Amino acid sequence: MQLNHLDLPVPDVVSTASFFETYFGFTRTETKGNNGMAVLKGGGAFELVITRSREASALPLPKTFHIGFLLASQQAVQDVHHKLTEAKQDSVSPLNNMRGSYLFYCHAPGGVLVEVAHRPGALTGAPPRLKRRRWRRVVEVSRGRNYRVATMLPGRGLIRGDSGERERTT
Repeated sequence: MQLNHLDLPVPDVVSTASFFETYFGFTRTETKGNNGMAVLKGGGAFELVITRSREASALPLPKTFHIGFLLASQQAVQDVHHKLTEAKQDSVSPLNNMRGSYLFYCHAPGGVLVEVAHRPGALTGAPPRLKRRRWRRVVEVSRGRNYRVATMLPGRGLIRGDSGERERTT
């Protein structure tokens, strides 16, 4: 299943559509009804439909409603953030690391909350890179020439290897 479109009701269709074209690379494919509706083409088959809301003074969306864009890299997120702050767009939050993503929020004209983020692996389908566990080989010397080779795993204690046996000691 794939998301086909999202329809955002806003007081000013032209300025909201221009915002998404300028900062997020959408392309306007149609405008209807004396700028009452704009259809914007995004990545893949996704379309963003901007329609004029009936109540020009009130935001008809719930307070927590937002749309989110995933970008390919942290640098791409920083670039969009820089463009928005340089253009003095409304309420651009600072860059932040949150819930495994590098992100910020801003408001599009018409009050639509927009999240801009990069999450490792999200666009490629690859799992996020995990921190590598560091194994450390330890040689214990006891009683002269006798020795044991052991492996240290962080957070799990010492795993000793002695003639094929493995025992865990903490």
